[in-house]
Amino acid sequence: MKHLHLTRSALVLTPSPHIPREYGNRNRVFQTIGFLKSFGYTVSCLLYPFDEDWERAVPPYYSDLTAEFDYFAVIPNSKQLHQGAAGYHHHIDEWWDDNIGQHLKWLFQRKRFDLFFVNYTFFSKAFEFAPKGVFRVLDTHDLFTGRRETFERFGVSPEFFYTNAQEETKAFDRADTVIAIKQSERELLRTMTAKQVISIPYWDHTAGGAAIDRISAEPQFSHDRPLRLGFIGAQNSVNIVNIRTFLKTMARYVAFYNAPVVIVVAGNVCRQIDSSYEFVKILGRIPNIKDFYQNIDAVIAPLEFSTGIKIKVGEALAWQLPVLATQNAFDGFQPFHSTQSENSVAAVCASIVRLAFNEISYKQLCLAARRSARAADKAQDAGFQQLRESARQSARKILFITDRPFWHRATYVDELVAQTVEYVSNVAPTIVINLSSEEPSPAQVGHAISYVQLRSDAQFKIWLSDAASFFRLIGSIHYVSSQSVPGYMNTMDEHCIPNWNLCIGPTAYHAASVVLSGESRKDSILLSTGILSPLRYAPLKSPNSVRTPGVAIWVASELSEWETLISSLIETISRGYGFPVARAVIPDYAEFDTSFFSTSIQDRSDRWILLRRGNVAEAFLLYTAQYLNIRTLVLAEDFTCPEAISLATPSVSKSISAFVTGEGHAHYAGGSNSGWDALWQALETRLTTPDSTAQLNSQVRISA
Repeated sequence: MKHLHLTRSALVLTPSPHIPREYGNRNRVFQTIGFLKSFGYTVSCLLYPFDEDWERAVPPYYSDLTAEFDYFAVIPNSKQLHQGAAGYHHHIDEWWDDNIGQHLKWLFQRKRFDLFFVNYTFFSKAFEFAPKGVFRVLDTHDLFTGRRETFERFGVSPEFFYTNAQEETKAFDRADTVIAIKQSERELLRTMTAKQVISIPYWDHTAGGAAIDRISAEPQFSHDRPLRLGFIGAQNSVNIVNIRTFLKTMARYVAFYNAPVVIVVAGNVCRQIDSSYEFVKILGRIPNIKDFYQNIDAVIAPLEFSTGIKIKVGEALAWQLPVLATQNAFDGFQPFHSTQSENSVAAVCASIVRLAFNEISYKQLCLAARRSARAADKAQDAGFQQLRESARQSARKILFITDRPFWHRATYVDELVAQTVEYVSNVAPTIVINLSSEEPSPAQVGHAISYVQLRSDAQFKIWLSDAASFFRLIGSIHYVSSQSVPGYMNTMDEHCIPNWNLCIGPTAYHAASVVLSGESRKDSILLSTGILSPLRYAPLKSPNSVRTPGVAIWVASELSEWETLISSLIETISRGYGFPVARAVIPDYAEFDTSFFSTSIQDRSDRWILLRRGNVAEAFLLYTAQYLNIRTLVLAEDFTCPEAISLATPSVSKSISAFVTGEGHAHYAGGSNSGWDALWQALETRLTTPDSTAQLNSQVRISA
């Protein structure tokens, strides 16, 4: 079995691939995948294709997609894409396809992920399939609330997805963190959900090619050297309506001023443009974006209305190109020149004419573009830093340290450790540090638990130095029967990792409580008392056969005078009622005895009587009996008839008789849940509290 490496794993669900980068949403997906990889995640991707190049065939870039991910799959559509709303608005799950859910169920059972990144709110139902402990991030791309109303104000039929605030809030609340693509949308989203909302504008400095020096030699535009302006966009109603409005308006300015201007239009939006304008050059879909940007002087974004952030603006800034835009188009970026944020399309046209006649300094526009690019870079870094910190907080795991090959479940302690590891893995992702000489086989390792094989103090220190940020806020639970790695406690202290001690107590019949209290070390917590000794369920090796009437007497290897007397009394009473009797010897430290554990869980008697002595850890027998549905009586010399049996004249013999005949049985205060709820609550508190130090001195109690 391979050793676990300290890599974090992310799963991305998207309706658009991140390559080729022909559309704005693809660039956004490219941006976030790049972030995840830069932060050390191995990335897997589920593609539920929306784009037209997937409608009839698998596109040629499929092999490039598969090569980029740890795991990649295309989920086939089982319903019509881009369906119109059944009502006035879409319900948030109206575009959900159960095929996605089925694949997520299958995948989450086979691979572990620390982070689940979902693109678009209409896919937010996917979060319901993520196991506990997976950090859920929703990238909105656009705010769909009010989208229909915005379109209708401009006489445009709504397209793609549109909903209302009530429905979209459902999507936000499914996530742990919601990403808005610009600051103005972040402020609005924060009024719609209590979840963390982060603004991460689109910016990719790598989107630009080799820098062109556009400043040192300021061009002089003329009819011999006209101003070349570029617009690139996909075929959607926002681009179509806005570019048509702009060209119609610009035509009047060109005609009136005889302006030396050429408008170069690229992308699928060209299919919907009037090609009769003499000042317009239509390129259509272009194979190389570099050719487009290197052959224009500036980019125009003359949008009266739109949603989200304009990827085309971010690309232009990355190419160090001036941008002449409306306020709507430049929203999400910081303007440093009036031409970047005009109040109307007509104002954009007027600025174009002034630039074409060299009344506006082209050099100043280039400098403004550079400043906007630097501001976008800083804003993106700030957003990613906030997301990075949230992801780091969510990546907290439980570190379980043991030197026992507990996966064999050969002893009581092994059974308890195995059940404890399973239990805490439901609170948070769990990594088991295995200090034993034996390495578990793949068949013995559950998919929800990761194992690291470390055989020396030096190995542990090296491993933990890389892992420290994972565990700093949630800490570790350790059970070590003999400290094979003597320095491991000090090593964790050096990294400020809280240590939890799993105590295994010898007794279980008494009333008890769980106390989580601060140790002398400030950053450590001791889980005290032996109340975590109960098993949570019957040992896996226990038989399912029907038990036969009979009495098993569990005794120490050497009987005291009292134990000899009581044993004889039990045998006499039991045989008097026709029940066979068998004696079973409990060795010292029975909880570590493999053969005894096997004998105890395979015993077929339906009644157990345990003669308690100080060196006999009866807790393990009692809790095993509970899960095997075996009635149990505990007797000891230092107390009389602890069982609640209603008898006029209580006595040991009458108690034994009542127990054997089924009139009464032992009552002990432990119970299967003793301590587990308290542990769960304490761990969850630390998991959800950013500053855990305030929790270290608190006490949590439950009465068993």
